[in-house]
Amino acid sequence: MSLRYTLAALGVGALLAPLTPALADHHEDAQASSAAEAAVMQAMQRAAAVSAPHRRLAEMAGTYEATMNSWGDPEAPPMESTLQVRREMTMGGRVLEEHWTGQVMGMDFHGMGRTGYDNVTGRYWSTWTDNNSTGLFVSYGDWNEEKGMFVFHGDAIDPVGGGKIPSRMISTFPDENSETMTMFQEMGGQEMKTMAARIVRSR
Repeated sequence: MSLRYTLAALGVGALLAPLTPALADHHEDAQASSAAEAAVMQAMQRAAAVSAPHRRLAEMAGTYEATMNSWGDPEAPPMESTLQVRREMTMGGRVLEEHWTGQVMGMDFHGMGRTGYDNVTGRYWSTWTDNNSTGLFVSYGDWNEEKGMFVFHGDAIDPVGGGKIPSRMISTFPDENSETMTMFQEMGGQEMKTMAARIVRSR
């Protein structure tokens, strides 16, 4: 190799030398970015997946008849109502939506609820609204595998004073076609039963 070509080669090498670490760093940054994007995608897929808790909710889909007793005064006899309940899975099998219709206190009643399971928090959530209110009742709960029941907690809003009313809801399943739902609320610092419903599948 002539001196001229040798010097030329050395010159090119000198120009490329500072670029080599930069190219390596760029490659590593690209790999890191790709790995981070893949991790985000996997997390989003896990968050959106239909999981065992959603399939548990799907077992509750169907048409039911509910006999509901409610108490305004724990010392007084309960008020009884018969309601029709329709439940179906929505959002691609992720959310159980239910509609309750009938008459309560001689007036037409329509209530709508949604129950889902959040894969991220690992908890069930529930919302409820009906034509006796303009608010939204939100509660969060868990499934007790040993006892075979759901337990939810939330705060209702007192329509008179505007304060929060701590509420606890329990659902048990005597068999695959029936459910017993009970609500307890804190009144005057004491918890009392305010609602109990027997829900039986009609088809």
